[in-house]
Amino acid sequence: MRFVVDAQLPSALCQWLEQRGHEAAYVPQVLTGDTSDTIIARYAAAGRFVVITKDEDFSGLIARHDFSLVWLRCGNLRNAELYQWLETRFSLVEHLLAKGERLIILR
Repeated sequence: MRFVVDAQLPSALCQWLEQRGHEAAYVPQVLTGDTSDTIIARYAAAGRFVVITKDEDFSGLIARHDFSLVWLRCGNLRNAELYQWLETRFSLVEHLLAKGERLIILR
């Protein structure tokens, strides 16, 4: 799967995803200038990326743009805690994305 990681998440999340066999891009590294949520949604749709974010605004964009979204609802965590939190949930994310789910909310 191809993921694009939103800027408010750590860039190292890309490496975490890549270690699990996925492609990952970090918004600040692939988009310059205007990186509004709409621009990111268009980028994700064009490249068939799954957006991974903590930003609730993306949930309103999936109806207008053809991309999938993993919305993390975990609050503020240190990086190690974030990866541990994701580790227990990510196989479900992969399963749901493979089935064609477009909006996955992780709590």
